Formats: sequence, C-alpha cells, structure tokens
Amino acid sequence: MDKALAIFLAKGFDRTTLRDLSKATGMSLGSFYYYFPSKESIILAFYDENFVIFQNAARTAIESSRKFEQQFQAVLEARIRTMTPQREIFLQLARTATDPTSPMSPFSRETETVRDATIGIFYDLLQTSDLKVPKAIAPYMPHVLWFAMMGLILFWTFDTSAGQSRTHKLIPMLARNNSRLLRALNLPLVGKHILPFKEILSLFPDLKPYEPQKQNVNIGDTI
Repeated sequence: MDKALAIFLAKGFDRTTLRDLSKATGMSLGSFYYYFPSKESIILAFYDENFVIFQNAARTAIESSRKFEQQFQAVLEARIRTMTPQREIFLQLARTATDPTSPMSPFSRETETVRDATIGIFYDLLQTSDLKVPKAIAPYMPHVLWFAMMGLILFWTFDTSAGQSRTHKLIPMLARNNSRLLRALNLPLVGKHILPFKEILSLFPDLKPYEPQKQNVNIGDTI
C-alpha cells in the first residue's frame, strides 16, 4: 500500500494503472489483484488505516475534558493532526473524493463503516460532555458535528497558508461558536429556532437518528 501511495503521488491517481502498481511491488498482476482488486480499494485501505490513528487520538481528546467546547476543539485538532503527515495524498485524492459517485467519497457505501465509526466518536463526545442538547435534535447531533468536521477538512484541503495556519486558527473559532449556538438552543427565547434547524436536517433524505449500538465499531479489526 505504501508503494502504491508513493506512485499515486508521483504519477497521479488517474494516470496510475494496476499494472504500474504490480510492477512497482514486484508482484504479478494476478497476485496484486488478489490483495487489491482496484485502485480505489487501496485508497479505502488507506482511509481505514488513517482512521485508526485518528480514533485513538480522538478518544484521548474526549477524555481530556468534560467541557464540550474543549472536547470538540481537541477532536478537530486530532483529525487535522492525523491527516497532516499524509497531506499530499489527501490533496491528490481531493478531486476524486468529492465526486458523489466515487467509492472514495466520504458519503459512499464503501466508506460507510469509517463514516459510522467517526460519527460514533461524536456520539461519545456528546455523551460525556457537559452540553445538554434539546431532545428534538439530540439524535441528529453526532451527524451535525461530523458535517462540521467535514467542512473543516475541506477548508484544510484548500488552505495554502504556511503550515495551514488559517485552519489552526479556524478550529477554536468553530468549536467556540458551535458551543455557543448549541447552548443557546436551550434558552426559552431561542428554542423556537429548533424547528427551522430540524427543517434543515430534513433536506438530507438519508439522515437517520444515530443508533448508539454502532459506536463500538473497531476499524482496526478490519485491516
């Protein structure tokens, strides 16, 4: 997989063939195909491996505090920190990953296990934090926090500042303002805005209330 990723960087994902990859690894095409039947399957294995690193970092981040803002900020920082060593690979894949029909899309069926496990991290965060979410939207909040993280990753992808400094400045702002917004929903005069919030969520037809039993998905057992 490491050799394949290096070739993707050098030649480009679209221009690389399975024959290129099998040659670089010293394997016959048939043998290589046994392990990775497509270029996309290599990237999916890469996603799984990177997620395990993030999952461990996120657990530590969640345990570091009981304040929602601090926990959320720490998890976002962990996500960017664990992606940074492979930044060039993520940039190489950005165009393909944003294609909704691609198996490498974060919304695809092929990435469902990692997606559900990541949403489970935010479920755990909400369960341990001091934040009280209105019951009407609580089942959807792990997804909402995941959407916020995906927006941050997109920002990071396009951030050309030195060391992606703008992204690192954005993270505490994102955590602080999300915390303020969610806490405000508990105020009597602000609570009326919960209904429009639910209307926005209804625009995502596949969005279902999070099922807690999925929170213990261990991607490390599958790679």
